[in-house]
Amino acid sequence: MKQKKPASTREKPRAAPAQDVAVHRCRFVDWMPSSIECLAFGADCSRLALGRANGDIEIFSLGSSWQRELTIRGAAGMSARSLAWGDGSRLFSAGLDGFVYEWDLAALAPCRTLDVGASGIWAIDVHPGLGLIAAACEDGTVRLIRIGGEADGTNPPELSPGPTLGRHSARALCVSWQAGGPHLASGGADGSILLHHAPSRTTVQSMALPAVPGRGAVVWSVRLLADARSLLSGDSAGRVTVWDAKHGTVLTTFAEHEADVSCVAVDEDEGVCYAGGLDGKMICLQLHGRALGRAERTGGSAGGAGGVALARSKAPSSHWRWLFHSSR
Repeated sequence: MKQKKPASTREKPRAAPAQDVAVHRCRFVDWMPSSIECLAFGADCSRLALGRANGDIEIFSLGSSWQRELTIRGAAGMSARSLAWGDGSRLFSAGLDGFVYEWDLAALAPCRTLDVGASGIWAIDVHPGLGLIAAACEDGTVRLIRIGGEADGTNPPELSPGPTLGRHSARALCVSWQAGGPHLASGGADGSILLHHAPSRTTVQSMALPAVPGRGAVVWSVRLLADARSLLSGDSAGRVTVWDAKHGTVLTTFAEHEADVSCVAVDEDEGVCYAGGLDGKMICLQLHGRALGRAERTGGSAGGAGGVALARSKAPSSHWRWLFHSSR
């Protein structure tokens, strides 16, 4: 009779032969894109230019779907604080390096450059009809730059400096041309808003934000409407203010934001206003009591080409009211 072997002496199962095991190693890049400093739509809204803090400029095509068309890499020390489109596909940028650039979008490089000589530029706005750029500068001035174009049918080889308009007591932070007209408005870090008449190089009106107890007020954004009388501003107290620029008086104030209002924009008919703030909130204001104008074809311009004019009332009425519509 066979005796069972103790459990400790039983044969152990043989190990399977070793096999090669493929080891996959995956690393994730902690990518942080440079912050967006400014946006600018083309005149026909078919293109969007985006400027980043590292100086990069990205162009998006806004067809049936948004596509990034091209990227212009920023050079060392180059800044893209503000962007603006001229007539056609002319794109201009400016920054705290004190230079204004016009970009060749085919070569992805500047084709014209001008040192404004004001230490830094906080904002620009282009008036294609006059062939001028208005630049809000670090030294408190608003400087005009000649770019040619529709005004005289020229495309000069270089950007050239123009006249200097009125000065804020602190840096000028924003600027806005009157659509189709000779006036422009600028806002400063001292809480002042100036209305300028470019042909005569004069400051025709000066306004000041209402005082904020315990701190100053900074005007971050202004928008001058086509009548050159209605003006909207956004400031560091979270207010959107509607002004009568002719008399320099406040018409309405909206204090819907809990932080600085960094930008103010209006639609083509100037009947809707959007304001964005550092609190991440966007508000919408609507103008009530006015029939909005429509674009009509005119018989021609001084240069012989057909032009477009907006049919609007000549002056604001006491029945017009900007009212709060929504926020998100």
